[in-house]
Amino acid sequence: MSLTELSIIFLFLGFAYSFSTLGFILVNSSSTFINYALGGLIILCGVIAGYIDQLQNLPSALVFISSVGLCTLILTLFLLLFHKAFKNRSKKNSFMATIALAIFIENIWPLFSNIPITSLYPKTLPSLGQNIMINFFWDNLDPYRDSLIILFITIVILLVFYYIFTFTLMGQQVRACQQDENMAQAIGISSNIISVITIAFGSAFCGIAGYFFSRQSFFIETNSIDLIVKIYLCIVLGQQKLPKTIIASFFLAFIEIVITIFSSYLFAEIVIYSLLIIVLMKKYTLPFSLYLYKQTRWR
Repeated sequence: MSLTELSIIFLFLGFAYSFSTLGFILVNSSSTFINYALGGLIILCGVIAGYIDQLQNLPSALVFISSVGLCTLILTLFLLLFHKAFKNRSKKNSFMATIALAIFIENIWPLFSNIPITSLYPKTLPSLGQNIMINFFWDNLDPYRDSLIILFITIVILLVFYYIFTFTLMGQQVRACQQDENMAQAIGISSNIISVITIAFGSAFCGIAGYFFSRQSFFIETNSIDLIVKIYLCIVLGQQKLPKTIIASFFLAFIEIVITIFSSYLFAEIVIYSLLIIVLMKKYTLPFSLYLYKQTRWR
């Protein structure tokens, strides 16, 4: 495998973890069910991206926009149903949301595993433990040019997001609600509107992550629980700060790729889980503490 191919793999996997983490931070939910739903959305967007590409044979940039947009719409409505259920304590809405979530989690992975995959590079990584097929859902265009287009769009999205949530009034309101929702309401900020905005942005970022997971190198069995564990690790290693969290995401991608190449993906997973346990033991008394979400800082 060439250095160029490995570089694209690294960038796609790093951005996948980065956008996953941003999505979880933005939604900022204290509900475990919603967190699992976000993990499921990441897989769902990979499903939609794969099917759109297989059935329509569209350019990757268009697949990127359509799959992320559709997933954003689906999960925004889904999470708003949860938000309304827990906000109003409506038994009917809560029951509907719970049933929808159960069906969502039960059916998403079998759908994902049955995607007809087109392999552009019929090669395997030189792994001592297992061979992992390189799969891209590329169209007939030059894959490297396609990759550059997608990466350019991604960088633009990140820059726009950083500007909005750092220098605009809406960004200040979002940060205020995440730090202390009651105080934000006291100074006239509508927490309901901010919740809708952050849920929409968070869903979009999870959708972008799903697209990257559908295009990155490893044809692996990913589920929402595994993703949640890795996302928590990125948040902890990033010390709850946005730039450091993105750096931690690429660090995680680097570890996963290198260990998989020289050993196996299973061993890479063991290392990642062990690292998370060690870090949590040193920094927090409770594993997977939701305190990470509540105290996230944007700078």
